[in-house]
Amino acid sequence: MVKDYHPDLVLGLDVLIGDPDILRPKKETKKKANCIYIPEGYIYRAEDFRKEQSSRGEACKELLSIFKEISAATRGVPHAVFELENGVLVKIVKEKPEFMPQKMAKDSSRAQAIATALDLKGKKCEVAIMTGNDLMSIVAYQNDIDVAHVNPDVYKGRRKLVLPLELSNLWYGKILSLRI
Repeated sequence: MVKDYHPDLVLGLDVLIGDPDILRPKKETKKKANCIYIPEGYIYRAEDFRKEQSSRGEACKELLSIFKEISAATRGVPHAVFELENGVLVKIVKEKPEFMPQKMAKDSSRAQAIATALDLKGKKCEVAIMTGNDLMSIVAYQNDIDVAHVNPDVYKGRRKLVLPLELSNLWYGKILSLRI
């Protein structure tokens, strides 16, 4: 069963890039958590992607603007949190190298999310990671961390499609002609 509410939620960078407005909810937006945690390393990853001429680059520009707003509002206050319009608290957290998964690159946003969740779990928080990334989900499950899947109902499974021979020849003929 997929829960739609977790008291503490670590957002995957894929979720933030996919929808930066998750950090700008309207007052009436249903809460998915009491507190959202964002690893500090995401700021540097977003900066790397910001230069791209793509939708990811545009999303990262927006994210950096939001991160700047949060950082300015919590400036100089240790363990400070930022409150969103709908009452959800946001906290940008320092990296926890001691919790990094061994096989993941230390600058990986996935590793940073796992490390943040493991740190929170060690503090007895009821934490989950929100992601659409299979690798992060697998590593989270291996570390007994709950996963809040993004759009869990989107995947409908595979289907076997049987085409008449003449249609399949036409189909494969067009694909092969595109490769040449």
